[in-house]
Amino acid sequence: MGCKNNRKYLKDKYNNGETRGQNIKSGLPRKQKLIIRFGERLLPGLKIMSIFVQPFLSINCEGNDCKKVTKPYFNCNKDYFEKQITMQEKKPILKKPSKKHQPKGLTILYEDHDIIVVDKISGLLTMGTEREKENTAYFLLNEYVKKGNTRSKNRVFIVHRLDRDASGILIFAKNEYTKRFLQDNWQDFQKKYVTVVHGSLPDKEGEISSYLFENKAYRVYSVSDPAKGSYSVTGYHVMKESDQYSLLEINLLTGRKHQIRVHLAEMGHPIVGDKLYGISEKGIKRLALHSYSLTIIHPETNKKMCFKTDIPLYFKTLLRS
Repeated sequence: MGCKNNRKYLKDKYNNGETRGQNIKSGLPRKQKLIIRFGERLLPGLKIMSIFVQPFLSINCEGNDCKKVTKPYFNCNKDYFEKQITMQEKKPILKKPSKKHQPKGLTILYEDHDIIVVDKISGLLTMGTEREKENTAYFLLNEYVKKGNTRSKNRVFIVHRLDRDASGILIFAKNEYTKRFLQDNWQDFQKKYVTVVHGSLPDKEGEISSYLFENKAYRVYSVSDPAKGSYSVTGYHVMKESDQYSLLEINLLTGRKHQIRVHLAEMGHPIVGDKLYGISEKGIKRLALHSYSLTIIHPETNKKMCFKTDIPLYFKTLLRS
């Protein structure tokens, strides 16, 4: 049966009501029956309702190697429709680059064909501003994935941001689908930080919640009007204390701009080195805020992945001072 005749045959069967709401294996050539049967094994309960809505499902196989069919198409030689079905391909694991190939200011913690996870130093922007375009994690990683090839179409996509003066884990996507997946599910992922604050907290564990609002001067603060601010929740517990400082683990339950810094400052325990919301001190080298743990669901494998870094040595030095 030729390609055109095959199309007309199926269309006539559909118009006559023979294929609506039922499997259309009856009356088809043996090859097509096998294709549908194979599709039903992969997707239990599969019903082919219309040749226009849901064409026959098949996989292009050669020996034991199966490849994804990128677009629905007619195969006149085989007399059936083929359409891509979602199957995970076995992809080669990317080797961790040597230190000399790492982007300056970034340590690559993990990389595959969909995501790249890095540890950012304090003082490096996540993305560019009007004044600074190149000294950013985004720019450096775009250069990295291009491997020196200016014509390369490889690029990274921003999923979230860290404050310039904060350090720690950043994740970037390598394609638009991965970016959307991570951003759409971001609130369900676990984000933990460590920070050093001034003083000793009376409650060693708890949650801080408020409605945060950003004014025209780009300063964030809590407001009482829910219609004006964005609801924000920060969980914390004390890990270690000294006479002057406390080391906290922060569970970021919502992700507002400057959320951790504002909540702790308004609590009376600003982060060490926070010149915007805290105390300006001599001898303090940096903002003592570090993103040290990120748990996600991988967009391709649907497996849980957890990335961790060590607590910065400087934080431990502060507690000993």
